[in-house]
Amino acid sequence: MPQKFKKLMAEKLVSCQHCQPRDAKTKKKSTWVYGSPIQFSDFISELGIPKEFHDSIYNEACCPNCGRRLDEFTMVGEKSKSEMRMEKLIQERIYSINNTIYPELNKFCQYLERYPFLGAYHKTGQQIITDLQKIKTITIKDEIWFRGREPEGVKMFYLKDLLPPPPDEVRINERRYNHAGQSHFYLSSTKNTCFKEINCDSFFCWIEQFHIIKLPNIIDLRVVNSDKDKVNYPLLAAGIMHEELLNIPIDRKREGNWNPEYLLSRYIADSCQVNGINGILYSSTKDYDDNLVIFDYSAEACEYEPIGKPFRFEYGEN
Repeated sequence: MPQKFKKLMAEKLVSCQHCQPRDAKTKKKSTWVYGSPIQFSDFISELGIPKEFHDSIYNEACCPNCGRRLDEFTMVGEKSKSEMRMEKLIQERIYSINNTIYPELNKFCQYLERYPFLGAYHKTGQQIITDLQKIKTITIKDEIWFRGREPEGVKMFYLKDLLPPPPDEVRINERRYNHAGQSHFYLSSTKNTCFKEINCDSFFCWIEQFHIIKLPNIIDLRVVNSDKDKVNYPLLAAGIMHEELLNIPIDRKREGNWNPEYLLSRYIADSCQVNGINGILYSSTKDYDDNLVIFDYSAEACEYEPIGKPFRFEYGEN
């Protein structure tokens, strides 16, 4: 089979029917999580691959995600056009940053691993603070956002379970933008993104909707953004925009509570708060929509209200 057809398949094929999550007890399949479902025979036909190559494809094709063999009747997951456009944009950003500021970021991340509380003494850390002092902030008004939690057996979740956890009552682990014991408000712009962000092993999760009435002093560091001024802040973009960028300097993970891959993003989050920035709007690393982290969600800093009660959500539902 010509290489151009193999390349086409590799670019668009992401999963098969065996990759989709199931409920551990009922074995019920969820709706599709990885890619859009299509029968494999239709998939290769839509790619324009001539029929003379179909038999050879069926004899050797495997799922790129789980490795299962694929026949003409297997349901597979393909990338949508919007997903492919987003991936292309992300790769362009990664390539640009790799070739411009990677050495600088690499040195700074190595420095943070050794001196995690002294980032402001490093020239790159100083530059990040300087950039944050110049960046324009935005105000989020009248928008709906979602917060999710992974199910815990048959437990019913209530509003208090979907609010940011109180650090004096709940053990809070460090995450991308918060230190251990520090409570921030993590939200997603869609229910599907919310499901993927919590790395849910089940076929459903619990979700609460929140109406953000007014939230000022937010920086917008999404991958897709019409604000051309953002290109003046490559260090911020590299540290926050996308997990592929975040993980460039860190090619290992250590056991226990030591998470060096989060040192850069937490340093930026701390620098934001010192400069009066109330949160970060950023691209999801698990899906193609947006996330929001709010540092100060007190009534004085953020006007928001829950909508209804938490509900069970299965990926792909409206």
